[in-house]
Amino acid sequence: MGKKSRAERRHHHNRMIDKVKKFDWLSPKYWFWTEEERQLHIKKMAETRKPCSCYMCGNPRKHWKDKTMQEHRFDEKMKTDWKDDERG
Repeated sequence: MGKKSRAERRHHHNRMIDKVKKFDWLSPKYWFWTEEERQLHIKKMAETRKPCSCYMCGNPRKHWKDKTMQEHRFDEKMKTDWKDDERG
């Protein structure tokens, strides 16, 4: 897979901006700051998809030394697979 062209990167960036604009809590009726700040926040969300860097939005492994949801699911799957192997 080669490098993406500038046009392709711009296309995907604009697509993500359109997707983020559909978030209900970013709509103008719920946004109490200026429209300029709202547009900056939308652009940031299009790049990172995280509203901020607080402990509620961040990675649980970083803040609470806990596993992510994906890691929990994997562990559960491995436990059930292990039990199935013991029975077989």
